Amino acid sequence: MSQQKYSVDLRNDVNFKKRKSDEIINETDQAVKKKPSRNLIPKKEKQEKIDEIKRLKKEKDDIIKEIDDIIKKKDGEIQNYINKNKKLTNIIKKKDGEIQNYLNENKNLTDIIKDLFNLESENIQEVTNLENENIQEVSNLENENIQE
Repeated sequence: MSQQKYSVDLRNDVNFKKRKSDEIINETDQAVKKKPSRNLIPKKEKQEKIDEIKRLKKEKDDIIKEIDDIIKKKDGEIQNYINKNKKLTNIIKKKDGEIQNYLNENKNLTDIIKDLFNLESENIQEVTNLENENIQEVSNLENENIQE
């Protein structure tokens, strides 16, 4: 008995699903046969949306152009700073070279002055020695004269 009941329930279930399936197929066929209205959105609304999209695209393009202009301007400013920096660096190098030349000349002059002082010291020493010798000689001669 339960076998029969199960079988009847199964048949009913299958028939029910078949009917549902047929209904869905019929609805689909009906929908395909009917041409859907292409004017789901009224023409005016459609045009307004298109215009809005065009306006937004133009705004986006304008913003991108402004950003590009700002970037180009900043690139130009940066290039100017780089060029000025190069010029200043070259001026500094030139001045460093001039300063080094002055330092070398100063060192050479200092060496010459030292040499002159050394020569003068030697001359003074030599003169002092000669004077001492002369004094000694004079003294010797005087002593000799006294003894004679």
